Amino acid sequence: MDTNEPFATAKQIAEQVGLSSWRVRQRMSKLAESGDIQKSQLGDGPYIYWRDGSFNSESET
Repeated sequence: MDTNEPFATAKQIAEQVGLSSWRVRQRMSKLAESGDIQKSQLGDGPYIYWRDGSFNSESET
């Protein structure tokens, strides 16, 4: 994934892999439930996803 941030939104991922945002959100939610990735919502905005514990959404506020 090409991004300058340690996280990505479903929309960013969808644009790169050629799937709908809905399909990506569905898959990313399953990965978050299984503990393979982390997930957090930015206020009332989009969910963000990241792969390891190096980024904590709480520290970015």
